[in-house]
Amino acid sequence: MGVNGIYGLSGSGLDVESMVKMGMMSKQNQYNKMQQTYTLNEWKKEAYLEIYDKVTEYNNSTLSKYKLSSNMNSRSATSSNSAIKVTASAAAPAMSHTITVNNTATNAYLLGTQALTSTKLTDLGFNTGDTVSFTLGADSTSVSGTTKHATASFSSTALSTASKARTVLENALISSFSDDRKNLISLDKITVSGDKVNFIGLASGTSVSNNVVSQTATVEAFSITVDDNNSVSGTTNINITYGDLAAILNDENSTFQDFVDLLNKKFSSSNLNLNASYDESKGFVVTNTKAGSDNTVSFALGTSGGMGKYIAKALYEAGDKNVTKTGNDVYTFNVISDTSGAEATLTDGTTVSFTVASDTSVYDLVSKVNTAGTNIRATFDATNNTFSFYNRKTGEANSLAIQANDAKTAALFTAMGLKDTGAAADLSSVKALDFSGTTSTSTKEVTTTVDDGNGGTTTSTTSETVTTFTPTAHIVSGKNASVLLDGNEIKNVDSNSFESNGITYDISNVTSKTSANITVSQDVDKIVDNVKSFVEDYNKLLNDLYDVYRETPNSSYKPLTEAQKNEMTEEQVKKWEEKAKSGMLYHDNTIRSIIDNMRSAVSDSVSGVTGYDSAYKLGISTKGLYGELQLDEDKLRSALADDSDAVYNVFAKLDSKAETASDAKNGIAQRLSGGIGSVLYKATESIKSTAGTSSDINDDSTLNVLLRNLQTRMSNFQAMMSAFEDKLYKKYDAMESALASLGTQMNYVSSMFAS
Repeated sequence: MGVNGIYGLSGSGLDVESMVKMGMMSKQNQYNKMQQTYTLNEWKKEAYLEIYDKVTEYNNSTLSKYKLSSNMNSRSATSSNSAIKVTASAAAPAMSHTITVNNTATNAYLLGTQALTSTKLTDLGFNTGDTVSFTLGADSTSVSGTTKHATASFSSTALSTASKARTVLENALISSFSDDRKNLISLDKITVSGDKVNFIGLASGTSVSNNVVSQTATVEAFSITVDDNNSVSGTTNINITYGDLAAILNDENSTFQDFVDLLNKKFSSSNLNLNASYDESKGFVVTNTKAGSDNTVSFALGTSGGMGKYIAKALYEAGDKNVTKTGNDVYTFNVISDTSGAEATLTDGTTVSFTVASDTSVYDLVSKVNTAGTNIRATFDATNNTFSFYNRKTGEANSLAIQANDAKTAALFTAMGLKDTGAAADLSSVKALDFSGTTSTSTKEVTTTVDDGNGGTTTSTTSETVTTFTPTAHIVSGKNASVLLDGNEIKNVDSNSFESNGITYDISNVTSKTSANITVSQDVDKIVDNVKSFVEDYNKLLNDLYDVYRETPNSSYKPLTEAQKNEMTEEQVKKWEEKAKSGMLYHDNTIRSIIDNMRSAVSDSVSGVTGYDSAYKLGISTKGLYGELQLDEDKLRSALADDSDAVYNVFAKLDSKAETASDAKNGIAQRLSGGIGSVLYKATESIKSTAGTSSDINDDSTLNVLLRNLQTRMSNFQAMMSAFEDKLYKKYDAMESALASLGTQMNYVSSMFAS
């Protein structure tokens, strides 16, 4: 090509480039039309995919909540006591309940009560290079038995409440006053003068001065015989004096618990491993504060003289099986005992072992426990320097088992002063667990053979001491909650959140015996709000469908060719294509079918339902040309007041005998989004068949096949255009050659004439 685009050497002045372009123009126009057809179908596919995404979102997510009974037949529950929280599912009948929580479910918990002297293990009995080794267990697969504290339960109708128990003491005291007791109808006042206790009562028609009975303060009122199997002298008599009783009964605010506190002081002063406790659900209980099979407990009421026989008589008349009548006004209290204390063993478990370094601390021990893969967790209270263990799960099936596997680890655990929080109400009287186990030594002979240097051997025998450590395992368990629902005990409540008859109860905030009235009613406001939400969601999708269905194409704007785009700015191209893309789905049959099926699903009545069997009867009607929904809220509330299941039946009902999801037996939400056969399932399948589900064109949907065919035609046409262009250039090359030859001849002729 020459200067200024003039092609060839002939000097003919022909603009070959322009001539080739002119020759290619027809072919380029044909290709541009194919490109525009491809682009239009590509845009149509995009329009379908936008609708597919909206329908899929509405089908899979939005509509799902309108199929749930919890939304369309919602229940609300209220509790008269804020400590007991309740929520109701749709399955909860609309009715009232009573609940009494005697105690909540607890964790197996070992509380550290002894402050450690340091946080570094090298300050707590370990040397650098020592091994800390222990085994953890948290469930029945690793635990055999429990670390048990023996208990003697003194339960009786006469002791069913603290006030009744106190009355037993008062009445027995009055009865013990021999002939003077006839003057005391009830205790009015108790005074102490010197070593005398004066009991003053009231009698009809007599003066107070005639109703005074005096007793020496140190005289025994009654006795209790106990044994913890650890006392050197065997059984121990606990004497309750008149002075003891005066200190309790003279205070009008005192309760039977004050007597229990007195008894525990007597146990402590006698160095007994016993603890007394009382509550209305368990009665009066005496517990051995040391666990294990060697730690038993026995309890007996002394019935000879004083108040003892009158207490026994009151218990007998109340039906207490621990008391028998052996003669005229003679009663015998049978010894209550328990020998079931036990030290459990770890049958399996997770062993934790690590080597002590110079900087290893109790925090490393905490980390090792908490990452051991069990439900056992450890905590260290940096304020008090105490170490504790607990099982994350509550309930008696969830244990806490710990076993130190060597003497130094055992000494560390013992030094923590770990106490079972479930052993007694007052942990101050509970002995800390002892992990020391037993250490034994034995001697074994070791024979050594060495070369004597003369071709022979010399054998020597030495004795070696072997130390064996036998560990002690301690296993404690959580406790189930004690719950009465409508007067009946709920069994196996191992968590403080549990469900019964469609109601979920949260009792985690209960701290003592607590009762509440529970009321379950229909949550009309929530149901109405959900119906409103359905109307809004339905109208939004319907309008989106109508927007693309009724949007007319703009024939003045066709897809731009690459040449046209190159002559425009990016903003101009964007605006042009926005107009060119309009009406891609104008009056599209697939969109029309989706609209019609949606409207039918909402307007058709629900077969098999009497009364409120359609959206219209619930106050839902259509408006405008598009058939948008509108709600009459008053009519809806009236329907719910008349039939609490009305909304559920119309929207969420699912008939097991329905042949397809769109069956008339099903509710509106099920017809629209009930899986295979539902309106929107069929809608997505139809769009998928037409345009696929993603931007790629690899599947066999109608548009993707068309686009692939167009790609092939365009590719072939481009190849043909390239060949045609080459042909034109060759043609003009030949013309240039001919002109060059002709020019040479003319120059020759001209030169001849010139000569």
